[in-house]
Amino acid sequence: MIFPSDYSTPTLSEIARTLAGLRRWNNRTVVPWSVLQHSLAGASMVADENPIRKIHFLAHDSEEALTGDIPKPYKTADMSELGDGIREDIFVNVYRIPYPESPSWEYLDEVMEIAEREVLLHPKRRKTFGGAVEIDVEDAVDAIWELLRVPEHLLIDKYIAQVNRLMASPQVRTLEGRI
Repeated sequence: MIFPSDYSTPTLSEIARTLAGLRRWNNRTVVPWSVLQHSLAGASMVADENPIRKIHFLAHDSEEALTGDIPKPYKTADMSELGDGIREDIFVNVYRIPYPESPSWEYLDEVMEIAEREVLLHPKRRKTFGGAVEIDVEDAVDAIWELLRVPEHLLIDKYIAQVNRLMASPQVRTLEGRI
């Protein structure tokens, strides 16, 4: 991956603060909803005994701290490739874990998208998704409502604290040796 000449890896604090101010859905939600809130809500859906999947979800949109939240229909192949490269760099240099060969966050990201549409854009029928772990959209909706009440500065602190706690877990620490 060739990065722009002025590229430098952002810090965890820079990622958290930028994602907190970055609105999802092109700011078309009925209440403000940030990429950071999306990441925290999704991570809350992952069992605590699975810190690797949890940190993967917290980090899955980290490149958007540099690229912005580009809606899928408008994201070109070059944009996707650049975003993937930035995300991989951030996984290794900020979260200190190898970039997964098979992203574990895609299924949960779809569940969160449906829940966000239901709560933040327009009503949608509730569905239960299958997969390795069954996650009910209603649980994702509850996670969204919980985070809507939290002030932005506390969300930033929560994100940084959760990432640091997960990075210290034995499961995630073993991954650090693979980078």
